[in-house]
Amino acid sequence: MHRFLCHILCLSMCCLLIVLSGCSDNNDFPFPQSSQPAPPPETQPAPPTETPPTPLPEILVLTSPARIAAFDVDRLLVSDYESNYIYIVDKTTLRPTAKIKVQGKSTGIALADGKIFVGNRTLRSVDVFDLQGNYLYRLGTGKAQFLQINDVAVDATRTIVYALDTKGKCIKRFNLDGISAGTDIGVSTLQQPTALTVDPTTGNILISDFGNPGIPGVLKDDSQQVLPSVQIFNFDGTHIQTINGATIATSGGGMMGGTTTLQTTFSTPQGLYIDNNYLYLVDALSATIRVYNLSTLTQVKTFGVRGTALGELFYPLDIIVDNSTKDVFVTDNRNKRIAVYRGEGVAP
Repeated sequence: MHRFLCHILCLSMCCLLIVLSGCSDNNDFPFPQSSQPAPPPETQPAPPTETPPTPLPEILVLTSPARIAAFDVDRLLVSDYESNYIYIVDKTTLRPTAKIKVQGKSTGIALADGKIFVGNRTLRSVDVFDLQGNYLYRLGTGKAQFLQINDVAVDATRTIVYALDTKGKCIKRFNLDGISAGTDIGVSTLQQPTALTVDPTTGNILISDFGNPGIPGVLKDDSQQVLPSVQIFNFDGTHIQTINGATIATSGGGMMGGTTTLQTTFSTPQGLYIDNNYLYLVDALSATIRVYNLSTLTQVKTFGVRGTALGELFYPLDIIVDNSTKDVFVTDNRNKRIAVYRGEGVAP
């Protein structure tokens, strides 16, 4: 019996081996016949692992340079009216290297006490920032301190900020902390003030004034005509002198009388800067820079020409002089750039 069972078991094993060997060629076999591991289920291929490209540095450009001030030995501060930014500009390349956002159109600009003072035409205020561009406070109390803020200057000796209000026809003065520092300057004297500067030696305030001339070169019929000028005030607000931009001249004569006309030296005075007792004045319309001896109030030099080529100006608005190099920097508004006249400043 035992032997019979062994025979039956051996026969069963042989039949099983025959069946398995026959299945090895069956194409319907549910598992792969290859000895390689099974592939993963079909999925979308994973994106290749790549290092993201390094973003290119932002290229800063001026769109409407208005006012200019010194930032440090190598750089300038420039307000850019249309872009709502102020820029830090390299003196060598004349290219912006950094920018600070302003919540409005920027006009006058000045640096003092580690702070940047910026005229804001939109908010009618003077906003104060630290050197990193963080907003600190505004001059005065509340918004809309001015009818039309157009320029800012600082008397570093007396720590006074002067803010020019064109439509208000005056200069307002503040302490560096924003508190009012006295009564307005130029009331009843100024007509259309546009820009100002402070004489670092005397503390005098010099103000460009379009006046009320009517058509350039033609006398108005009424007696209210006020010619373009630079008005000079003492730091206490007392009017001292005037530099006239035009004179009335009469030519001809005889029985028929002469012809009365205006002889214009400048018609649209804008930015002012004083260096070593010389006043530099920008005449926007003629695109010229005029230099005056402040002791005699006489013009000693003029340069600049209207145009769009390199070295030419198209509606310049402001000016600054490097005291050591005598390089003259000008905000060339319509040409959207800073122009420089290397060594053109007057030596002492």
